[in-house]
Amino acid sequence: MTSLRGSQVKHRRRVLTGVYELGKEDDSLVETQLAPSANQQHNNRILLEGDNFPERLFGCSTHHLFPHSYGINLATDVFPEMNPTINKLHTNDDLMKSDATENDLLIYFMHSCPDLDPRNFPGKTIVVTGESKLGIPCAPNQEQWGKHCDKDMPVGPRIFWVGPHHNAQNIVQTHWGILLLNARARPIEGTIAHPEFQYLFDHALKPKNTGEFFLIYAASHCVPFREDAFDLLATKIGKEVHYNGNCRGSELMDDQKSISPYQLTHELGAYNNKELFQHYRFALVMENSFPDSATVTEKIFNAYLGGAIPIYFGSLEVMGIFNPKSFIWFDPTNPQLAIDLITELENDSNLYNEYLNAPILKDGERTIERYFSLRDEIGRGYLKRRIRSMVGIESTMYHYTLLNEERIQIQQYKLR
Repeated sequence: MTSLRGSQVKHRRRVLTGVYELGKEDDSLVETQLAPSANQQHNNRILLEGDNFPERLFGCSTHHLFPHSYGINLATDVFPEMNPTINKLHTNDDLMKSDATENDLLIYFMHSCPDLDPRNFPGKTIVVTGESKLGIPCAPNQEQWGKHCDKDMPVGPRIFWVGPHHNAQNIVQTHWGILLLNARARPIEGTIAHPEFQYLFDHALKPKNTGEFFLIYAASHCVPFREDAFDLLATKIGKEVHYNGNCRGSELMDDQKSISPYQLTHELGAYNNKELFQHYRFALVMENSFPDSATVTEKIFNAYLGGAIPIYFGSLEVMGIFNPKSFIWFDPTNPQLAIDLITELENDSNLYNEYLNAPILKDGERTIERYFSLRDEIGRGYLKRRIRSMVGIESTMYHYTLLNEERIQIQQYKLR
């Protein structure tokens, strides 16, 4: 592929001769040499020229589990120049009745409006998602959440993604937990960032638990491998464990389990489990699925914000976000390693404090820029600018140059 530097910086409208795709075998970012068809040339020209700022902002973001709107907050952070009045669409009928044009922008939050197919929107669409699959929801009811129709929604010159997928031509990577944090941790007047961000970013402000109890498990979806992990922790460590929510592991092992004396109100729910976790030395915060899913949810963030040491299993992306000496990886296929480490931490207060006092982020400011910078005051707005570049509002060379640098880094890593 022709270098993204040099002549292409001077001639940014030049049609690219290759595209980035997600690797089919290892999900890494790979470069594929393609001779562009006439249609691809047309699409690339639309993507790269991007001189006209969107005239109006349309939104589909009415998530009922939390009062903030993830997609709408993202829109106002990334596109502050646009009119704050957002035209709301909830169904295909709404879209048919609207006067949306190819010059408009739709922010589509995955689970908010399953009756609206964003592929029908005439302008550009940014799909904001916490799901690892590039597809659209099948149904609006609770039982269907996380499931998808057979048809995938492709990326393209009009459809872009912000979610837990590797960066690619029409994708900027971030994670569900970060989108949630960005929605609930709005800037406070007179400060550069909400305290929740400061607690994660500033080592001196890292929350510490009270040490009152050993372990808490708070979950409403009773995933088998997570239930089994709670059972093991209840029987192998030799200390009472607490639960809060619908899940409590096997009923045959209840003698080591108790419901937490600290209860959350329905209004707070899982998104503020940090209020519960502050009373515990450890928090079991495993994801709903195995590491083939790329998403990092709010679970591990809430453990850190509550001051508990997270016991985690899920997306391998956490290894690039969080300091591995600040949490415990619990592998259901080999649980003894985690059991032994937790036992050691419980018996050695100095070692426990090393984990408790360790920095949360893996690489400080670089981690903030790479994963959290959806606003100007956070990590210099790196992700914000990258999204704007992806959709063509700012120079698309910014996003493409970063893709090229990431590809080189991946190749160098594989050669080690």
